[in-house]
Amino acid sequence: MLFAGQSPLPASKGDELCGYGPVPVVDGIPQIPPEIETAAPSALGNLAADLAARSSERDRAMGMYLQIVAAGSAAGEASRRAHGDCADDDKACQSAADQAVVSATAESRRALVRLATTTSDPDAYALATYSCRSLPGESASDDCALLSSAQWARIEPDNAVPWLYAAADAQRRHDRSTIEAALYRASQARYSDPHRDQVIRVFASDAVAAQPPAVQTQLALSLIGIHAALTFSGSGVVLTQYCSVAALADPSRVQTCGDLAATLIEHGRTEVEVWIGGKVAERIGTTDPRFSTLLDEADALKWQRSQWLKSMQEHEHGLLSCDSLQVLRRNAGAQAQFGESGRLRQELAASGVTTSQAAERWRAERRALLQKNASLAPAK
Repeated sequence: MLFAGQSPLPASKGDELCGYGPVPVVDGIPQIPPEIETAAPSALGNLAADLAARSSERDRAMGMYLQIVAAGSAAGEASRRAHGDCADDDKACQSAADQAVVSATAESRRALVRLATTTSDPDAYALATYSCRSLPGESASDDCALLSSAQWARIEPDNAVPWLYAAADAQRRHDRSTIEAALYRASQARYSDPHRDQVIRVFASDAVAAQPPAVQTQLALSLIGIHAALTFSGSGVVLTQYCSVAALADPSRVQTCGDLAATLIEHGRTEVEVWIGGKVAERIGTTDPRFSTLLDEADALKWQRSQWLKSMQEHEHGLLSCDSLQVLRRNAGAQAQFGESGRLRQELAASGVTTSQAAERWRAERRALLQKNASLAPAK
């Protein structure tokens, strides 16, 4: 997630859209003027084309990825206009809609994959990998067969993420020895970076800042959605299964899982990595001071993120204002440089709340929530 800190208070008349003025709110949803809604996708398309035409492999990959997203979104919308939303049990309808997206994105995906086969840039390779993992349904692409987690790991051996993906791929093949080897390599990695924040760098760029403020706000929403869609897939699942409570009876696994937890919490860029690392450290136990410290750090970052969520809920209106746009750009710059977890650490330090205090507040809130849920549960 990108937003953080205190959001401005609601505008007195409707929601204030920066650079435009108040807009009406219907059923809690700000009504963005049609000309702004039209201008934002056009601006994103122009930005994607500009990036795709640059000499840097990293920029070109980002441009191609944005073109894939834009083409897929347009194809999905065209399918809904023509046929309506597919019913949950209408497999034929869903298959046709999926195929429309695959066909619309094939050219840009093929170009991105071809770039990845010759690149040594991990940002570019990660985007190509995500473009293939995001194919809808059970769709397959011959071009995507040219990519592998093993090649990403060769490009970036000190990053835990490609090793976790390699372990997830091996799990699907029921290849136990490769799972263990890949997770061991992940546990020895110096950092964990899924390369999601390059999308945030786009929003923090001068090219976006040159757009009218109202368009910048809509671009922010689009790019936040694209950023959120770059998920870990099954890589976290294989780790939590390998480091399950029962499996940790094996001392060798305790070492590997402990090292992985430390890497994800201390050197992971995203909140998801910190959350997974915290779950693993929790399973190992807190008798070792090292894991007590790791758990404190993980829970402190969860608490800091919860403060942002509370602020968002309290001030859900006014998020389109110029003050909010400034907050967005400031936090985009911090996240692009330090990652999501690094930005949260900065905010926690600025709050004056210590790590141990924040961790205890998080746990106290969780205990209170569990007690509340238990009191509301029907008696057996």
